[in-house]
Amino acid sequence: MHLLTPSQQERMRHLVQHSPAFEDMQIVVHQDHVEVTHPEQWEFGFESLARKLAGSPDEEWPDLIEDHFIVLIAFAEPDPAELSNLADLQGPTEDVLPRTYVRLAAADSGVAEKAGYAEVVAPGLLWAFAFDGPEYISVMTDKHVRQHGFEQLWNAGLENLSRELPEDFMEVEGVYFGHGSVYVGSLPVILPWVIETVTGAAVEPHGALVSMPARNQFFFYAIRSSNAAGVDSAVHEMALLSGANYEDSGEERQLSPLVYWWSEATGFQAVAHHDETGAHRYFPDELQKVLSDLGVPQT
Repeated sequence: MHLLTPSQQERMRHLVQHSPAFEDMQIVVHQDHVEVTHPEQWEFGFESLARKLAGSPDEEWPDLIEDHFIVLIAFAEPDPAELSNLADLQGPTEDVLPRTYVRLAAADSGVAEKAGYAEVVAPGLLWAFAFDGPEYISVMTDKHVRQHGFEQLWNAGLENLSRELPEDFMEVEGVYFGHGSVYVGSLPVILPWVIETVTGAAVEPHGALVSMPARNQFFFYAIRSSNAAGVDSAVHEMALLSGANYEDSGEERQLSPLVYWWSEATGFQAVAHHDETGAHRYFPDELQKVLSDLGVPQT
């Protein structure tokens, strides 16, 4: 919302109030969200909408708003399989925890509007609780989190995620490639454990390069004193593969085309991507200092 001026925010709310996306619905427009009260009960926040509107021509706002909420409404309307999931989510917590996962999602996927507790963990990515039903994976809402308890869901979600570690990672010049279930792309949430389990050595303070182009794919390169000279080539290879795999995965499976650097001190920062003109790297100052301290020439 901070991307829009107060007058722009007011105009946005006015356009939301009169948007054709809510035809035949009863809505209440609040300061930071719109509440649908009939025929269903939904709440949609304005944060991602404000990002879309910022910098867009005024005349495009009505169409952008309509398209935005049409997508969110379609996302919010469960199919019969998800309705079964939602019913299961109302059950005892001890039945919900074994099917709970901490899962990554694209920041513009609509998850944030459905799950207010969701947090951004990397540029373009956030995490949320997922409920793995027999036919459908559902994002848990704030109501579900209140019902079953954040701490219990978090601990169960991480433990269940750890069980999705692929049995085999392919390794080429220090870059590890893993693929498997639809939770493999969420493994960066428990990155230090993954690296130590797969490589047999703990993460060093220099951190690691990671990419997760699709829900079922995860690549990493643990930066160590012994292999720091290979960072540039690793970034190039990971950017190339991540960009290609992201495009080939289809919208339902896509996570991010970016390569990230993670360290305990900085968290995840985007450092590279690949497009039709080649690989582009943009190392933050912290990573450049790490590499300089390790004796890697900077170009």
